[in-house]
Amino acid sequence: MALRYDYIPTSLDGISSALTKLFSSLETKDKTFNRAAHSNVIIPVSAVGLLESIESEIDTLSLVHPSRFFVVYLDEAQPVPTASVSARCHALSKTEHVCSEVVRIACSRAGFVAVPSLIRANSLTDMATEVYLADVRVPADVLNLLIVPGNTLILDSANFEQRYDELDHLEHLVGSVLDLQWVGLGLWRDEIKDLFGRPLVREYTRAVRSVEISSSSASGSDGPAALLLAGWIAGRLGLSRTLTRVEDGVLCSDGGGRELKVKFNITRASGPSKLSEVLFTFDPLRVGSSPQSQYIRLRRNGEALETMVDLNVSYRTTRPFDDESAAGRIRRYFLIGESMTNYTAASRVALEVARLRATPAQTK
Repeated sequence: MALRYDYIPTSLDGISSALTKLFSSLETKDKTFNRAAHSNVIIPVSAVGLLESIESEIDTLSLVHPSRFFVVYLDEAQPVPTASVSARCHALSKTEHVCSEVVRIACSRAGFVAVPSLIRANSLTDMATEVYLADVRVPADVLNLLIVPGNTLILDSANFEQRYDELDHLEHLVGSVLDLQWVGLGLWRDEIKDLFGRPLVREYTRAVRSVEISSSSASGSDGPAALLLAGWIAGRLGLSRTLTRVEDGVLCSDGGGRELKVKFNITRASGPSKLSEVLFTFDPLRVGSSPQSQYIRLRRNGEALETMVDLNVSYRTTRPFDDESAAGRIRRYFLIGESMTNYTAASRVALEVARLRATPAQTK
């Protein structure tokens, strides 16, 4: 459990000294509190009433990613910035703790132009700066002031469902993106890579005829997980050069004759969007097989991912899902690691698919 400490008001030019004084006051004869930081993390917040939920986010992040946190929130009662400092500590033993520094900055929207320079003046030097977009209600003009090229943006694209143009704009502002939806797709992507890496399945790679992606969504629209996975599959198969809207999906092509139809099945359901099934079907003529139904099906079965292969041979496997909460995905990324190598390309295709899906279908 994280140890939280009361926020101590400080002058704008006294933030660093206030942090030093705070940590000196924590030390006792038999307990040590060590400051640690991997980066500077900016967390913008749209209203005072959301601060408590942000404290829980810091509890999670500080355990796996100790940093100097800047919680920047809009408060119309503060025409000019005000600051306070605190600490977030986790026990390593009965006597030793590792701690993150937390700086709160409050300011009205009109006076917010002064905040970025205040953050820069108090950021840890020679360390990366990350912007954690836990609150997507922060106004665009505020985000544009806080997010600069070279930052890493941490977000959950599920919060941008039906607002993909905003997501596209934000991704173009920064050097890199950590999307928790991408982290959540890790098991699906790993399973698909493993499948098509096996000799039994590898010969079928160029015979993939269609991919059908099923998911649930409160809005009844394509969720970001389905779109990202579609973008990743098309890219990995080399079929993302041209995209065409067709009935119930998108036709992906390499521009040289190879095509893949990606279909989407959406079920309206309460709660966040969730991937439920991915079905690969194959062209039997391209692999010299009889025209029987041949497929690979991955589906969510309770707390496990179930894979069913029906090609020249048939078999079934299951793999357990990791913790799929936002906190679980953050822990997975910072403790275990998750490759973001193909995220940018997959996201670009996903955003284009989302745009196409919003336009009338062409007949094929």
